[in-house]
Amino acid sequence: MSQNKVVYGLKNVHIAFVTDDGYKTPVAIKGAVSLSLSPEGETTPFYADDTVYFLSLANNGYSGDMEFALLTDEIKAEMLGWEIDSYGAIVETTSGQPKKFALLGEVTGDKKNRRFVYYDVQASRPDENAKTKEGGISIEGEKLPIKITPVILNGKETTKAVLELNAENAEKYNAFYENVYIPFYGILPNSRLKSLSFGNATLTPEFEETTYIYELETTDATNTITAVANDAQAVIEIKHGDNVILNGKSVEWEQGLNTITITVTVDSSVTTYTITVNKTTI
Repeated sequence: MSQNKVVYGLKNVHIAFVTDDGYKTPVAIKGAVSLSLSPEGETTPFYADDTVYFLSLANNGYSGDMEFALLTDEIKAEMLGWEIDSYGAIVETTSGQPKKFALLGEVTGDKKNRRFVYYDVQASRPDENAKTKEGGISIEGEKLPIKITPVILNGKETTKAVLELNAENAEKYNAFYENVYIPFYGILPNSRLKSLSFGNATLTPEFEETTYIYELETTDATNTITAVANDAQAVIEIKHGDNVILNGKSVEWEQGLNTITITVTVDSSVTTYTITVNKTTI
């Protein structure tokens, strides 16, 4: 669920061309100006008992346009099915077939940014305009008409996905532009700790499973580290520097600063907690 009240702007636009078995690696497109889309699909009411008894809503995707300061010839040629000749001229051929692509990008929220992907996008030839320079320079972007249609992903007809950063999706959010994000409807692995204690010593701040960095002051020569994961099948590794410490066993502190790292692994999900322990004398 979004934490934003408003979103605005457009940045980090990427495209990933469709292949026979998925998508190519997303490529950054600089100079995004705007993305304007209108929903496509009919609304069909069914009347009974003198009222709208049932309303059928068809989702046929979107149509609209996207505007850039200037697309590179290489991207435009592949997108529209044109050619680049031996001298570097971009040639609009009539036999070329436009390539479909996924469109990725980001809008800014008042609390958190939101990253989006439209999965099946096809561009068509843009209008062309040229105008003499008058008193000042008037810059116009390059606007391409686009059509977005639903595709089947994990058994569901899908048009787009929007991802806002939270504690569960940080890995996917941070890697959003490395590969095209595909929706997942299963149970997510939970690699966070349920509790963490250092004997009678007090962590700062107080332990929360979604807080990953702590400090601790102690005058004790040793403290027992006990880490309990949410998932009983989790693998917990505790290290004092480079030395592995058994969970539930005591660790002997060196005078001054000590670094404890706790890595929790469940399937492909990995969470790391870092605790800086300052051993002082009484």
